[in-house]
Amino acid sequence: MKGFLDANQFSNEFNLVKSNSWVGYSFTGLNVKVPLMLAEDRKNEVQQLQSEQYSKQLDDKSTQFYQESLTAKLELSRLKLQLTAQEDNIALYKETLEILQNRFKEQQIASSELNRQENELQKLLSDYQNTKVQAWLFGLSYLNAAGLLGKLWN
Repeated sequence: MKGFLDANQFSNEFNLVKSNSWVGYSFTGLNVKVPLMLAEDRKNEVQQLQSEQYSKQLDDKSTQFYQESLTAKLELSRLKLQLTAQEDNIALYKETLEILQNRFKEQQIASSELNRQENELQKLLSDYQNTKVQAWLFGLSYLNAAGLLGKLWN
């Protein structure tokens, strides 16, 4: 809201030097600014807040995806090391089982001992397969978090 006071003079004839040819007047005014487009202002304000909220949510999601991809990548690395160790254990167990089979043929050990060792080998192979499945799942989780999952099918 603004207020002002103004004074002007005017004449019917264009004679600058003649006295009484100028008629003076003054007026006061009040300038009131009413927001007729209040709904438009609110709409713009809501859009701005939504944009800021969207930006914040986008940053939060980006951070979340980064953390998920980092976690999946670390877990995948851990599982790869575990797979390598399991492969070595399986190879050693197979060698041990061959030795035990030869001893069984020579009747140096009982069949129950050979069966127990074969069961252990089957457990190791099962654990190895489970670890491979977990590695695949974490690999897919990493690709998903990194936004690269769609490239598998392209």
